[in-house]
Amino acid sequence: MNRDFWTNKTVLITGHNGFKGSWLVKWLDMLGAYTIGFSMEAEKESGIHQLSLSGKHIEITGDVRNRESLKAIEKYKPEIVIHLAAQAIVGKAKESPVETFETNLMGTVNLLEVLRGIDSVKAVVVVTSDKVYQNNETMEGYVEDSPLMGNEPYSCSKVCEEQAAKAYYESYFKAMGIGVAVARASNAFGGGDYHFDRLIPYLEKCYFENTPSVIRNPNAVRPWQYVLDLLNGYLILAEKLYQDFTEYSGAYNFGPDKKELYTVSEIADMICNKTVIGRKQDYYEAGLLFIDSSKSRQLLGWKTIFNVKAGIEQTTLAYEEYFRNGNTNSLYEKRITEFERQMEEDNGNK
Repeated sequence: MNRDFWTNKTVLITGHNGFKGSWLVKWLDMLGAYTIGFSMEAEKESGIHQLSLSGKHIEITGDVRNRESLKAIEKYKPEIVIHLAAQAIVGKAKESPVETFETNLMGTVNLLEVLRGIDSVKAVVVVTSDKVYQNNETMEGYVEDSPLMGNEPYSCSKVCEEQAAKAYYESYFKAMGIGVAVARASNAFGGGDYHFDRLIPYLEKCYFENTPSVIRNPNAVRPWQYVLDLLNGYLILAEKLYQDFTEYSGAYNFGPDKKELYTVSEIADMICNKTVIGRKQDYYEAGLLFIDSSKSRQLLGWKTIFNVKAGIEQTTLAYEEYFRNGNTNSLYEKRITEFERQMEEDNGNK
């Protein structure tokens, strides 16, 4: 990621008050970008509430399911769009499939329809999921042209979202000189996630409360990665799209190396003192999922800066600050500054 590129760029982030969105807004603000955040009202758990942002940040409250509310972005003339807004919980998708399809599919269609009327837009990154692949539960990593399949509402809605993005690119945006890329992301973790029903926030809470953790599916393998590594991938992709949309439009995987795959039980052991095996959930969840990110590494020059263990160390430090002082702006700034320092050090050792 080129820091200088982002100075004074105008960036629209949908879903900006979610876990990844809060980190992304803060990072872009520190980089000197103009940021437009478009989201529904922030949940009380959102880290966005304590962020200290510059006068270059604008917030718009709206719902991607309402195309009229999205038109509020037009006057700010975004150049780069990173679309994070989604219904992203697999269990909730099973309970509320209509809401999930309305948000993930039609929300994306509404956004793309509004964007094709804004002549300042140069690059659009649509964030989906590693769960779009037809999963055979093997250690053979899925590459970007592997078959897609959605066997339950969440993954199906994300496959549909990708097809809509591709249709808009081929039908409209290519002729307009606008790049469109899909980022298929693996599970992200880091401080600032206060949904303690999610695995890593829950494990961190158990650690600091010195209580046993109860986990389900201990042998399930998930491709976890540190949130700033993943967001660095989104920023590099957006930068490349902006500079050459014909070369970089398409789909990209962002996930850890095969040697960085861990079971739920192994992740729990990295964080907690004692773990108990609990009951399984009543909805389908893959036991093994692995994506091959070679394309992102080779074509974009992206790489992970922190391995899983180093990322968890940073995450534990962030939760330690949270449990002592609550969510704070410095919690984010410290992690971003340390990530950038490590990134510069790695680049200097090439």
